[in-house]
Amino acid sequence: MGLLSGGYGAVVTFFYAISDPSGYTVVEVSTLSALILMAHALPIESKISKLLGVGFFKTIFFRLFSTILIIRISFFIHIYAKASKLLSEVVGALYYLLK
Repeated sequence: MGLLSGGYGAVVTFFYAISDPSGYTVVEVSTLSALILMAHALPIESKISKLLGVGFFKTIFFRLFSTILIIRISFFIHIYAKASKLLSEVVGALYYLLK
């Protein structure tokens, strides 16, 4: 989402996706938010970093490695939350705000 449409487009798409009343759980919303945060404007920021002296591929590698790390951590949080019923409530307050 964030790579194709930019950060603002990702946020709008994200709010549209979670406006469903059956909704997503808190864990799912947190994971999607973290991924949007890590992946927003990756090509543009990598180009700017290259102009500042940091290697283009080093920047992309660091961001992708960080994203994979977040996915791994989120996976374990998801397993723990599912087993303990922690953070399993549906994010529904946004639905009423967007109506």
